[in-house]
Amino acid sequence: MIIDSHLHIWELTRFHYPWIAQQSAALLRQTYLPDDIWPQFKTLGVSGAVFVQATDLIEESEWVLSLTERFPWLLGVVGWADLAAPDIDTVLARLARHPRYKGVRAGAAAPNWLLDDSVQPGLRALVKHGLSLDVIAGEDELQLVPELARRHPELTIIVDHLGSPATDSGDLTGWQRDLAAAAIHANVVAKMSGLLTQAQCDDGALADIGPVVQTALACFGSQRLMYGGDWPVSLLAASYPATLAATQRELRDLAPNDAANIWHATAQRVYRLGQ
Repeated sequence: MIIDSHLHIWELTRFHYPWIAQQSAALLRQTYLPDDIWPQFKTLGVSGAVFVQATDLIEESEWVLSLTERFPWLLGVVGWADLAAPDIDTVLARLARHPRYKGVRAGAAAPNWLLDDSVQPGLRALVKHGLSLDVIAGEDELQLVPELARRHPELTIIVDHLGSPATDSGDLTGWQRDLAAAAIHANVVAKMSGLLTQAQCDDGALADIGPVVQTALACFGSQRLMYGGDWPVSLLAASYPATLAATQRELRDLAPNDAANIWHATAQRVYRLGQ
């Protein structure tokens, strides 16, 4: 079984996606919907996926939640919410009533934003409503994760894209240090996603993501790692089959239980899929 823990969809005529509008790559400046990826999922043995927000709108989450009725393989929704909003508890309570709403993804609104006093009630509200926090973690954000985890030990924190290691530069020293510091905290989980894009490889190229994968395994073990395809952003580097195959190559020697964790069990547990 394979569950893709990091899938985007977007409809450009429905919502505004500022980051897509700024893209020079025409490949991303088009609509991507569930029907565009499901045939590939079926062929490759991917049985379900978790949607992750693509724009900072509550309405996007509500739209994708409505799509889960037509596409039952959309197993979970990680949306956006203003964690500093005065009514954040009410907002999260409403969203969490839908069984497939699983968490919030937050990026860096400002340096140290996630540690700001204004955000702490929102983070506590996530715990209250049984929701997790995905973090868009570059180098600066990854360094905040240990303190964030220490302040909120009951909050499950998910580091997207393994904290965006600079794979193409060849210097992983700082990233390895920061990832290990985050992994010390048992409430921190990480996604093996976006690695080919970070490596800036071309379709069909065997990007050397081995050192990154091995570091992640050493830091987190398989029980706190999950696979994510990051489609369609991943198309900048490779087709979906090539993205999946690159991860399969790196995990081919794992014991069956460890492989099962990364391919589906961690995502099922962390996102409470089916609950």
